[in-house]
Amino acid sequence: MTVNAASRLDDAPLSRFHKKLALYSSGGPFLDGYVLSIIGVAVTQITPQLDLSDSAQGLIGASALIGIFLGAFVGGWLTETSGMALHEAAALTPRSDKPVGRPANV
Repeated sequence: MTVNAASRLDDAPLSRFHKKLALYSSGGPFLDGYVLSIIGVAVTQITPQLDLSDSAQGLIGASALIGIFLGAFVGGWLTETSGMALHEAAALTPRSDKPVGRPANV
């Protein structure tokens, strides 16, 4: 009986690495869904105030999809050219001037 690479991968035990990979790779679709749902809510709220036509509403929704597509394309290209470790470090760096962790006594 010969074992090929595909069957070895299919029969591999589920490890901590696989769980982390599944968790981290689900972040992109989660954020895409969040952005599209926020755009949908915002468009329904501003339509009466700005008297938007149906085509204007469609263009606003389409611009969000175009932004997601172009952002994924450009972000993937940047990650490939400059290295994944740089972008992972930037994604995990806190974006605040306050320290992460226990607050100081005030």
